[in-house]
Amino acid sequence: MSFESRIAEALAPLPFELFPDYYDRNKTYKKGGKTLPPLDEWGAYNLVSERVGAYADDVDVADAITADVHYFTQSKSKAIEMRKRIRRALRLAGFIIQAQELTYERDTEYYHARVEIFDLTETEE
Repeated sequence: MSFESRIAEALAPLPFELFPDYYDRNKTYKKGGKTLPPLDEWGAYNLVSERVGAYADDVDVADAITADVHYFTQSKSKAIEMRKRIRRALRLAGFIIQAQELTYERDTEYYHARVEIFDLTETEE
């Protein structure tokens, strides 16, 4: 299973739509053949870095991958709660939590919760 698939699977039970890379409020999205209305809250994830994480006999055998998971909402209390739930879900899926933050974006009036995760995965040839 790919790194991105593991993130999506870990967060699937949470009560928000999750998108790879970003969500564009001006774009139309479909899920299960139905058009989604503009969302007031959503999540997104993106890879930050992928590098060699381990060698054996001078051959790279593991990749060190870092990714960010983002959650956006207009409610500060909901952002704090979802950040906790996101961390818990990712930790249970075997990811290492490296950092977290909560910011308020004045231009959009949304709270942005970010969780940075890390994992070593077997190098694919």
